Amino acid sequence: MTATRWCEIKRTIKLCDNARAIKKGPPDCDPAYKCDKIFRVLIHNINAITKFAGTDQCVDESTFGHRGYGPMSDGLFGYLRNKPFTKGGQIVLCGDVDRIWPRAYVHRHNAHKVIFKQQGPNEIALMYEQLETLIKAGKNTNPLRPVPMFCEGPHITANNHFSGVNVMKYALDHDFGILMTCQRDRFPIGKEGHYVHKEKSGTDYRTKATRYQHPVVAIKPAEEDNGNSLFQFVSFQSTGACNFIGVN
Repeated sequence: MTATRWCEIKRTIKLCDNARAIKKGPPDCDPAYKCDKIFRVLIHNINAITKFAGTDQCVDESTFGHRGYGPMSDGLFGYLRNKPFTKGGQIVLCGDVDRIWPRAYVHRHNAHKVIFKQQGPNEIALMYEQLETLIKAGKNTNPLRPVPMFCEGPHITANNHFSGVNVMKYALDHDFGILMTCQRDRFPIGKEGHYVHKEKSGTDYRTKATRYQHPVVAIKPAEEDNGNSLFQFVSFQSTGACNFIGVN
């Protein structure tokens, strides 16, 4: 598609669906509806033409700029820090690790259903609610997707903004795996700090050579699953600020 053709379509069809949007005020109003239609159409079409999605999914946030935002009561960001622009929006995307194919998304604002109080774990839970419709055909509302797209519960990777003990238990309860980085001083192992690599190391040649040597690996069988699933904690001699946590 040429750039001229894209501009013609954009002028003809608005990118925000004002006719169907819930007016401002009710609690079920979506603050990001003005920038939602293009994402909703894109992901709907990608999922519709996919026979099987990759069981390894990656979650991260992205930022897009625009020239304005709604009132502060909408819950949208009024100012973006450390970005090349100050006005815009943020979106959390979940996609196949081996393709640039997004499967689910969540706009960042304060009007979402609250499953967890922390923003990152709550976004993972909201993301999985969308992925679950692609695992179980009976829950899928897409008429072009009569059969499940995932053969089994997906495995999700994310950074430490999304990690925590609560999201690990959520993954266990909903039968999917996760692998996340975890801040060194917030290692959710419930043990004394001297059992893990907690102190920050330097950046000399010695620490660079041994950063992945002799990791401390702790495995805890999940009592909720009769020990069939495992909580995993991996502490590296890394020069960075994070270790790994996961649910198998």
